[in-house]
Amino acid sequence: PRLFVVRLAHALYGRWAKLPEDLVRIQIIAVSQGFPLTFAMSLVVSIATMAMSADTEYLFVRVAALVFHLGTLCGLLARYVGLRRQDWRVERSRHAVNMAVAQAGFAAFSWMVFLGTCGLGASDHDLVVIVAVIVGVTAIGALRYAALPPASLAFLLTANLVSLFFAMLWGMPVGILVFFAAFVLLL
Repeated sequence: PRLFVVRLAHALYGRWAKLPEDLVRIQIIAVSQGFPLTFAMSLVVSIATMAMSADTEYLFVRVAALVFHLGTLCGLLARYVGLRRQDWRVERSRHAVNMAVAQAGFAAFSWMVFLGTCGLGASDHDLVVIVAVIVGVTAIGALRYAALPPASLAFLLTANLVSLFFAMLWGMPVGILVFFAAFVLLL
């Protein structure tokens, strides 16, 4: 089992962190190129999702999660601007890959905590909309980072695990929990 885990870790991460800096630079550009549009659409979706909720019992938690999420988006925008200003320079492949993996995981965490709090106290109708947004964000996030597979996997794993946690808090049917668990295993 340990040998399998080591081989898996190398296949999913190790070989990507050893790539030449020029190739990692191209991957970083590919995963970052569309971020201004992603940022704008994220603002629209986040604010619309927040406005959709009529429940006031968890309003403070949702507002706190929205502030955290919008702060994260602004931080990601600042990172994008900084990388672009430096002409996407990559000095060490491992560091650049690690930063992309951390960014992907943090972006997924921020999204799913916000969306998860929107589901607290939500009606069944609102939960359907929130789950649809979760599925869309998860798919788009994974595709956004697809040029750098370790970052894409970090986004998927984080999004699915946080979503699973909130699905349990929402009291979703066991079938939904089975689907979330299956998606995590499919990673």
